[in-house]
Amino acid sequence: TVTQLAWSLDSALLAVVVQSQSTWGGERRVGKEEGGGGSHGNEEKADTWAGVQVWTRGNMHWYLKRELRYNTAVEGAVHVAWDDAAVETLRVVTGRGAVEEHVFSWDVHVSAAATAAVVDGPLLRITPFSRTPLPPPMAAAIALFPAPVLEVAWLPPPTSSASAATSTPAGETALVLLADGRLGV
Repeated sequence: TVTQLAWSLDSALLAVVVQSQSTWGGERRVGKEEGGGGSHGNEEKADTWAGVQVWTRGNMHWYLKRELRYNTAVEGAVHVAWDDAAVETLRVVTGRGAVEEHVFSWDVHVSAAATAAVVDGPLLRITPFSRTPLPPPMAAAIALFPAPVLEVAWLPPPTSSASAATSTPAGETALVLLADGRLGV
């Protein structure tokens, strides 16, 4: 459920606050309920969480560039506001009284072998520019992850024949941090 929309001052970024009823961070929680003076047995506990999504548009395509997750059972309601002077600055305020400031910028980095990866929510759009000139949002390959991708880093190329045997055929490996805190390769 969408609870708030907020455009940056220059309309380049759209913040969307969504609320979801699911297991927190995609993990299954099983255990005793707290409070109330007794055990309720093994039950799955689904938490309500709020996600602050930051979207941008380029090449006639909407890209989900960031998702910040908050457990509303702990944090309460979540609200956002863009700064009036620094257009890339988003403030997140929770019902608990926490205020976070996020400054967004999109840096373009390619691997040592000229491969680019574009973050698009749970998709990583991968194009080896040394082999094909496909512009975004098209891509030579798409990697799908179980949660939105927050960060991407290219691992350095292998330096010995032993480590080269465990790398990908192209000799490249991307490490990603997901919105639920997990790492992916």
